[in-house]
Amino acid sequence: ATYIEPKMRKSTDFTSWLAEPETKKKLEGKTVMMFCTGGIRCERASAYLNTKMGEDVKGVYQLQGGIERYLQAFPEGGFWRGKNFVFDKREAVGAGNFNGDGGVVRTRPGGGTGGGDEKLPAGAEWS
Repeated sequence: ATYIEPKMRKSTDFTSWLAEPETKKKLEGKTVMMFCTGGIRCERASAYLNTKMGEDVKGVYQLQGGIERYLQAFPEGGFWRGKNFVFDKREAVGAGNFNGDGGVVRTRPGGGTGGGDEKLPAGAEWS
């Protein structure tokens, strides 16, 4: 199996990514497995991919219910690594953290003392 990162900023970039000859070459003759936050975007993207490349790929599958449902089924994370960014007040969830990070509205550019960007809780101000 090969992981292909489409490097999209938003789901509407999928059509232009799929139209690239390099993308088509990578997918040709392959079985495609897609996963998304909650599965809705994958429903649309997999249908679109099937329409555009159905004859050129071995099959298009998706993780039913997305990473959201996967983490509910496998609370310890299963094969998932990292965080799943969601579109509600939880902001990002991961294995063992289904309630999410929440409250992070921006990061301090350049970091602070930890070597990386410091998180700022909602309503707080940098001093």
